[in-house]
Amino acid sequence: MTAAKVYDLRGQRALVTGAGRGIGEACAKTLAAAGAEVVLTARTEKQLEQVRDEIIKSGGKASVHAADICSMEAVNNLKKLGPFNILTFRNTSVKSLKRGSTKSWTLMSNQPFLLLRLWQEVWLSLESEDP
Repeated sequence: MTAAKVYDLRGQRALVTGAGRGIGEACAKTLAAAGAEVVLTARTEKQLEQVRDEIIKSGGKASVHAADICSMEAVNNLKKLGPFNILTFRNTSVKSLKRGSTKSWTLMSNQPFLLLRLWQEVWLSLESEDP
């Protein structure tokens, strides 16, 4: 059974990080197949464009917004694209860390905090919609 048969996500907007390949790509395609409009983000725009094109070819809705979500500026820019009903975080490769690089480690350790701030805003906006 496919996600499209189990879930009806029409009218929902999903932000998918790490959407250019692997699990992030699979999540984006699954959400789109179930009817969600997906906002694809990762650092590599070319990969995102390929995923977007495949989603659109399959009848889904997708847009590309290349960003490095280790940056608070990038997270703030993504927030402007909202509101989102669904957030899927699948990214951060250990390969991106350089041996002995304090900067890379700091960005890596701050990433969950930055994403939590984005998630908190989505959660609060959903709560405010309840009667």
